[in-house]
Amino acid sequence: MSRGGTPVARGSIAAAAAVHALLLSIGSAGYGYHRDELYFRMLPPRWSYLDQPPLTPFLARLTTHLADEPWALRIPATLRARSPSSCSPC
Repeated sequence: MSRGGTPVARGSIAAAAAVHALLLSIGSAGYGYHRDELYFRMLPPRWSYLDQPPLTPFLARLTTHLADEPWALRIPATLRARSPSSCSPC
């Protein structure tokens, strides 16, 4: 039940989010690096840079250990797009 007492179709929402994540994953494999992704590959490993907070370079380095491919760099964005908090109203 939601806060107002109206039932929420959690199964339908979860299915739509899973399909969305699948489509993002399939689509991201067909594209090469974006210039921002190349920027993080070019920089030496550090905790942060003048123009970036620490989390973004950390995630970029972490995913390159998984696989040195563009789709691996896009895993955090796909997971964030699939998370329920990105669909909730403000």
